[in-house]
Amino acid sequence: MGTTSQAPRIAAASLLVGVLATALTGCQFLGDVVEGQRLSSERLAVDGALRQLTAEIEKVALVESADYDFDAGDVASTPTLRVELSGPEFASWHEVASRIEEAGADDSMRGYTVAVTLDSPTVGSWFDSQYGASWLSEDAIRLAADAASAFPESHADVSGASSASAYITVSTHEPAEQLLDRLADDPRVVELSERATAGGHWLSLSADGLEVTGAPSPAVAQWTRGVLASDVPRLTRTAEPTLDEWVIVSLSVDGSSSSISATWGGTSEPSAGGQAWDGFLAALRGGAPAAEGGDGCVPLLLSYSWPGAGGSAGAFASCGEPVPEPANPDRPALKAMRDALAAEGIVPEDLGFSLS
Repeated sequence: MGTTSQAPRIAAASLLVGVLATALTGCQFLGDVVEGQRLSSERLAVDGALRQLTAEIEKVALVESADYDFDAGDVASTPTLRVELSGPEFASWHEVASRIEEAGADDSMRGYTVAVTLDSPTVGSWFDSQYGASWLSEDAIRLAADAASAFPESHADVSGASSASAYITVSTHEPAEQLLDRLADDPRVVELSERATAGGHWLSLSADGLEVTGAPSPAVAQWTRGVLASDVPRLTRTAEPTLDEWVIVSLSVDGSSSSISATWGGTSEPSAGGQAWDGFLAALRGGAPAAEGGDGCVPLLLSYSWPGAGGSAGAFASCGEPVPEPANPDRPALKAMRDALAAEGIVPEDLGFSLS
């Protein structure tokens, strides 16, 4: 009897639960619709702001085109803007960057950062509307333009190193040895390096197998020539065709402070040998070059990488500076390198290196 009398109550309760669930689902649905409408309106406003911005930029002197990419209907789409200018005259670049920064600060763009690319036949730059381009000064643009003109068919790229300092990179089309020569003997290139230092900027010049910031000492330049004189192919910026083995040297000079890193890429782990591994061994045995003035040596990082997850290890000569402990001294790549060096009769610590 009790079971029969409770049946209508159970049915009513089930019906109530169903009605409440439907109501809650409906509320959620309505909430989603409202949020979708808000987001759609917001993104349409961003699209309109970008359209207006590009129209204004196209009126600036030297601007050849201004195009944005943003799909208001795709929530995964983020805004980008590309502006082509006919030359590197600062006044036009500054006006374009200022208009972008002002637009980025407008309420209609709140929460949407625009990735910006400015380009011309010889100078290019990139930044975003959130952080702006305070470092894109007349001094930096002029330095980039002069650096590009010093190396035929090259292109200079300017990015931010700090709020007031720019990082200028130039890919040259001459051999690394010639670039080293010009950094030492070509008054025009020497002046560019000095201007970068005086202005608080960084000027990085590259050739196949070499990246250099600042003017290296004769000893460092000679060491670099020795590394690049091997039969190991030099890594190119385009990396075409794909190289099985390669080497690249990076030099950094900041006032009286210098450092070197050299990286070899091989086809297999160290124990298998190969030209790249032989080049790494030769540099390890040769040690770090002497510091300018003969007092100590220049800190040197030698790295060797091979295919596979975690296939990279290095040897660091600190030249008296504190040596950080390896983050993971037991990782397989480090053991593979130490075992391969032991097979060659090499104890890196005896040569002034620590593995990392």
